[in-house]
Amino acid sequence: MTDTSEIFQLSLPGEYDIQCTLSAINISEVMKNNSLEETSYTVTQMLNNIIQIPHENETDYTVVKARNDFRAIGVGVLDFHGFIANHGIAYESLEAKDFARTFFMMFNYYSLKSSNKEVERFGKFKDFHKTKYADGTYFEKYITKDYKPTTDKVEKIFEDYGIYIPTEEDWKELKGKVQETGLANAYRNCIQPTGSISYLSGTTPSVMPIQSRVERRSYKHFTANYPVPNLSNKNFFLYKEAHTIDMFKYLDLISVIQEHIDQGISTTLFITDETSTNNWIELALYAHHRGLKSLYYSKTKIVKANIDFDNFEECISCT
Repeated sequence: MTDTSEIFQLSLPGEYDIQCTLSAINISEVMKNNSLEETSYTVTQMLNNIIQIPHENETDYTVVKARNDFRAIGVGVLDFHGFIANHGIAYESLEAKDFARTFFMMFNYYSLKSSNKEVERFGKFKDFHKTKYADGTYFEKYITKDYKPTTDKVEKIFEDYGIYIPTEEDWKELKGKVQETGLANAYRNCIQPTGSISYLSGTTPSVMPIQSRVERRSYKHFTANYPVPNLSNKNFFLYKEAHTIDMFKYLDLISVIQEHIDQGISTTLFITDETSTNNWIELALYAHHRGLKSLYYSKTKIVKANIDFDNFEECISCT
């Protein structure tokens, strides 16, 4: 397996090399328009179409073989923090985990349903018969466990938007279809950072908490300020900045999402210069035991008052 923070795919020297074909779904938009199923299918079709396009001067046999055999794609999301903040939910709260638990179950359900439909166009991915999809064990938790909201606030959000939540019976039916006809894509979902895309889309990035209520980014010839979407007095404190969030609660939330993602999540640890090495190791081990597949960056914020900021240089990745 190869890990590039969110991409987890089979890689064999001289036989298979990985190529990322990625996209992301805007949580606020699909909730507002009740369009998660339609959007999932459209994105899956689009990425499968891209896979079909021959790359100019493509000579790497291992990339072509991996693409043809496994049709790997990676559908992610953006605007998680934006959506929950604009619906009165704090990032560290029980309601945030409750929303994530239900939404990402649905995200996975419609991803599987879309890939199953695409078998009509592309056939099953190589060695499908060897997988947990084929023997049905992949679906057992969804057939035996109820993923509907458990808190009144989250239940009301889904009710207000008129969103149908797949039931255990729906999962049982999907299991039968997948076992019978297969999946077109060996890899379907991963959650990328979506940093720059979020600025262009007017959303918060990925499933990460915001780093600043008004983020300032410097480019070659200018500096731009990016306020978080729909910032107001009403949601100001719900947009809690990443470096003030309890990292253990943060990892608990990400682990809820990871349960429904077949690849990984680009998970950044937000620490300060007061975080000790032992603290960092504790967080990394906690992430592992909570089921996260990888960690991305550790972004450090300087908080000590005795730092000479005029003569201090942050490392490139932190900057």
